[in-house]
Amino acid sequence: PEGRSKEPTLTAGSLAADDKGHVFVAPDAVWTDGSWRLSDGKADYYCDSQSGRLGVSPDGSTGFSRESKIMKTSFTDSGCTSEEWKPAGLTDPGDAYVLQDTVYVAMENGKELHPFDYDGKPKGAKLGSKDLGLSVPGNICSAFGVGAGSTSTVVVDYNCRQLVFFANDGKPLGDSVSMSKLFGVNYLTVAGFTRIANGVAFLSFTHERGEKPGDEGNLHQGFIVRLSGL
Repeated sequence: PEGRSKEPTLTAGSLAADDKGHVFVAPDAVWTDGSWRLSDGKADYYCDSQSGRLGVSPDGSTGFSRESKIMKTSFTDSGCTSEEWKPAGLTDPGDAYVLQDTVYVAMENGKELHPFDYDGKPKGAKLGSKDLGLSVPGNICSAFGVGAGSTSTVVVDYNCRQLVFFANDGKPLGDSVSMSKLFGVNYLTVAGFTRIANGVAFLSFTHERGEKPGDEGNLHQGFIVRLSGL
C-alpha cells in the first residue's frame, strides 16, 4: 500500500513457511491487517487483505486466518486476494489451523477442533470434546496449534499447558504430556508453534523465573525448543 515501507518492520506475531521456502510474517496484533511474504529474506509484497494469525498450505498458495471471521487467502508470486471462508455446519467458528490438506476449526472456546477440507467440507473426526473432564485423556482446555506426527496429530493446549495426542481416527493416544515437566519449568506461557516435516516442530514460550532483583520485578526468560518424535 502507498506509504508503507518496502521492508517488513512489524514485530512478528506469527510465522509460517511453505515447502518452496517462502516465509509469511503476520504482525503481533491480531487486529492489525496484513502479512508479508518473503523469499530469500526479502519481502515479495505485503498482503493487506488478510487479518490475524496466518497458516498456509504446503505449496504456499492458500492461507487461512481469523479475526472476526475466517478468511481464505490465495497467494501468487505477485500478490494476494482474500474472501470469507465458511466451514459447513458451524456457527461463529473460532481460530483456524492449517495442517497439510486439512483446516482444523476451533469451537467451544478451543476445546474442540473440527476438520475441514479447503472448500469448507467436513472431513475426518473432530479432536477433543467440550464434555470431557479436566484430567480425561483427549481433553483440550484451549487449542493454540496443531501439528502432525508420523501416525498421530498433536494439539498444543494453551490453557492447560500440555501436548495432547490423537490417532488418525480422532481417539486420544494415552495421557497428555505436561509442557512444564517436559521443559523443566514451573509455569510457562506458549508464544508460538510452527510445525515442519517429519514429526518435527518448533515451540516458543516464556517462563517466569521467580526471582526479584531489586525493583525490576520478576525475571522472565524466553525459549525456543525443537520438538521431535511427534
